[in-house]
Amino acid sequence: MQFVGHGPDVPDALLQAHEEGRVVFFCGAGISYPAGTDNQTSVYPKEIAVKALQMRASALVMCHNHPSGDLSPSKADQRLTQIVKDAMAVLDLRCLDHIITGGGRAYSFAENGLI
Repeated sequence: MQFVGHGPDVPDALLQAHEEGRVVFFCGAGISYPAGTDNQTSVYPKEIAVKALQMRASALVMCHNHPSGDLSPSKADQRLTQIVKDAMAVLDLRCLDHIITGGGRAYSFAENGLI
């Protein structure tokens, strides 16, 4: 997956120098998590579920940035992805992908068989 430039498809949160996260729902909206530290941010699956149900979403894509530019998913990234995916499955919501951005590039869990 190539991540091309800054524009309407590239949320400002994903270009920051500190880690931030975003969940995009397949109904046109999403939630942003506040800025984290230089290497982590807090994500709460319960908040994702509540918002998804309120919006009557059928699927979601998680995304966050790695300010270092190293796109390798950490063990924590992988663990959180599985937790969110499992929690959403109970609610009949599909977690389609988790995208990590950094250094003008992107890493897709789906394209790499991790989701």
